[in-house]
Amino acid sequence: METEENSYIWYATFYKKYGDLINPYERVSVNFIPTINEIYQLVIERDKFEDNEIKISEEQAIEIAKNKDNEIEQNREIINIEAEIGIGKMNADAYLRETKKDEYEKREIPKEEYYVTDKRVRRVWFVSIEYEKEEDKINRFTYYVDATTGEIIGGGLYKPSIIENLKEDENNFA
Repeated sequence: METEENSYIWYATFYKKYGDLINPYERVSVNFIPTINEIYQLVIERDKFEDNEIKISEEQAIEIAKNKDNEIEQNREIINIEAEIGIGKMNADAYLRETKKDEYEKREIPKEEYYVTDKRVRRVWFVSIEYEKEEDKINRFTYYVDATTGEIIGGGLYKPSIIENLKEDENNFA
């Protein structure tokens, strides 16, 4: 670690892999304090991966996401689109953005209006759409397009960082 304070707690996280894909929802995370040999925190997450087939191509996933996005962001200029296959968990973000856009962008959706989803973990295309910057508006949204059915099963304001971070770590320790 760069400083002594950063060495006070060590973190080790282990993910389950399916082929080349990492399931961030099946993990064991151990945080410990090496100076006293004590475990600080133990986290076990067991959301099982459904191991669905890839039937939707990257191009189809991009088209599905662009069509949905055109319904929501009718006058925004898209400056970049990226797609990557990965393992994602169903969530309500794409639905909330579509039905309560202003509140979603401000993150002001009352809890009683949240949309509850199944805890399904599947192969998805993460389709990130980046917009020309506008004040008080989101600049990127990532749709989770189911790789088997083509349904949008979730999304988020950012591309899932776990993918990029783990690829970087894998390259550093390969």
